[in-house]
Formats: sequence, C-alpha cells, structure tokens
Amino acid sequence: MLDFDTVLSDEVPAVLWNIKGDALRVTPVSALGKDDYIYENTLKEILEKDAKILVFATNRLSLEDFSSSDKPLASNDTLQNLQSFLDGQRYMFMSHVNDPLSQIHEVHCGVQEIVVDQSIDENVLQSVSMAFDKSCVVILHITDAGIVGPREKAFQPEFQKTLKNIIGIFTGLKSSWGGVNEEHHKFRNLLSLEESSEQNYVNFSSCIIMYAENGTLRIDAANTTISLPSNIDTNGSECGNNTALLKLKFGPAGEYSNVVLVFNFTSQMGSWTTQSYLELSEAQINLNSKDLAAPNEFSYSCGDFVLKSNNISDLYIVKFSRFQIQPFQVKEKFNESFDCITWFTVPIWMGVFVALILIVIINVGVYSLFSIRTMDRFDDPKGKTISVAPGTD
Repeated sequence: MLDFDTVLSDEVPAVLWNIKGDALRVTPVSALGKDDYIYENTLKEILEKDAKILVFATNRLSLEDFSSSDKPLASNDTLQNLQSFLDGQRYMFMSHVNDPLSQIHEVHCGVQEIVVDQSIDENVLQSVSMAFDKSCVVILHITDAGIVGPREKAFQPEFQKTLKNIIGIFTGLKSSWGGVNEEHHKFRNLLSLEESSEQNYVNFSSCIIMYAENGTLRIDAANTTISLPSNIDTNGSECGNNTALLKLKFGPAGEYSNVVLVFNFTSQMGSWTTQSYLELSEAQINLNSKDLAAPNEFSYSCGDFVLKSNNISDLYIVKFSRFQIQPFQVKEKFNESFDCITWFTVPIWMGVFVALILIVIINVGVYSLFSIRTMDRFDDPKGKTISVAPGTD
C-alpha cells in the first residue's frame, strides 16, 4: 500500500525580484499555471546564471496576508513595507508554492541562515556578504517583531561590487492558517484505498514511479485467467531525459515460467506516450497502450486499467484494478494525475438526461401557452342580452 503524508500548511506565497543585476527574467505568472513547477524552473534558471539568492523568510505567511488593509503603515509591519517597496519594482508573485524553503535547501552550492531581529543594519549586511562568500543562498529568518527601518534598504540592500547578480525571495515557513499548523492530514495522490490483502506492486527507480494492484492476465484462446504474482523484478529498466524503459518481471505464473510486462516511454512536445508488449516464455505479444499518455509533469491513473493485445483472434488481456504511473519529472511522490475516465461518465449522462427532460417540459409548456386562442365574439353590454328559454320535461 502506497501512502503519502502532506501538510496543507506547506503551501505559502513566494515573491521574487532582482536586488542587483537582472538574473531573474521577470515574466507574468499565469493564474492557470502550476506555481510549484514555475518556482522550481525559476530557481534552476537563476542558479544556472551563477546568481546569489537572498531569502526573507517569515514564520507564517498566506495569500490572505497580502490583502489590503485600512490600518496605517507601521515601521515594523513587514508585509506592508514589502508591498510598498514592490509598488515600484518588477517582480514575480506565486500564490501557492509547496514548501519553497525545502526546495531552496536542495541547492548544491550551499545555504547559510541568519536570524534578523527588527533591523537589517550594516552588521547584518556584512554577515550576508561573508555568507555569500561560502554559499550562493542566504536565508534571513525574520522574527515576529518584523523589519524596522527604510524598506528600500531592507529589501534592496547595497552589497559589495564583487556581487553582480542577487535575487530576492520573500516567503514563509508555514501558512498563516493555524487550523492545520501541527496536525498532519493524510492525503493520497492515488485513488483512495482501504487496507486489504489484495496483491499490489510498487516500483521506485530513478525516473519511474508505478503503483499497481491485483494484476491478472487473461488468455482468451486458452480461456484462462492467471493472477500475476506479487514478487516482481525490475532489472533491465532504464531511465533517460526523453525515453524510459520499465520491465516488470512477475516470475512464474500459471503454466508460464516467466511473465514480463514492458513499458517503453517516449517524451515529445511536452507529453509522454507509451508502447508496451508482453513476454510469455519465448513469445512476445504487442499490447495496445495508445491511451497510456499524459503531459510530462503529470502522472497517469486509472481505476480499472486494461491492456489488450493487437491481435484480436488470439487475445491477451492484462488488467489491474488500480493503476498509476509516472515516467518523467519524478520527485518523491506522484504528481497530479491525468485520469483515464472518459469525458462522458455516468454522472454526466445523468445530468444530460435530466436536462433534456427539463427542456422537453419547458417546450411543451411554451407551446401550450402559444396555442391559447381568445374568443372572436363578445356580448354587447348596450344590446339585448341573450336569453335561453327554459326547457320542458
């Protein structure tokens, strides 16, 4: 069973700007883009230009903290001073970055950390300059007292001439929302699963993550269904930037001494596609896996995953009750999933059916209203009234 712990409070805003030089290519951040992906790529571009990074980190920060306030500007109000400073600067703003400081700590050029209590004075700047001699990243941890003094010197400090490119980043350790500050809530990037005794397979390699559960192989010609064993071997799998190969050797299954499922992944034009085949002893059967595809930064998931052979007369079917895989841009867990569910699911069809019924009822009602006709003759109030003679028995 594969499970991951995620803390919602790890998502905090991040603001980036050029303190010195132009190593940061300031571009508008799309609201439809993924902030984690943009933030990670921006850090890579900055470090590739041999730039230094000065991080201003507060204990708590959230998107709501940047909302406008009617209170007057205070000398120790860090956020208000930052917003006033950014009014005259070009900067990048990302609203939801997952634990940005952890990504900064992963850089290979070293990280130095300094605690700042109220003021960024000459002593702090001297300490920062000395820290930049040892590493490319310096983190200033701002206490709850905030930053006192001119905001221009605080967020745009002057450094020695030997430092050419310096990027400023303002972010936080945790979200300001205290409801989940210390409690870890369990979430799953896979489909929700209950603990069970079903067979499941998990494969981690340097570029591939895969999860599969309850695998079976059906051979129509022999009218048999074989349960794939849980002991698997991934020897022969290969990783690369644009190609990846995953071999799943299931060992003896049924009458077959060796069952191997092979996935060959190719990345082109921002998406990855798959070709797959099945090895049964000495035979090789090509499988139809054209639907096993997704954008590079996405994983692929399916609640009822099926691979069929191209030869219909001699049909081989590999099936997993739960399946998820990601061959590129792998970190410690699955990225957001590209699901196999088609556009028109059962709930969508139910909605369409109800909508059609409502449209029919409305049309019948409107047609009935337009079919009403008024009388063509009326009684004349000034003339003789109409009288009807009483009937006789």
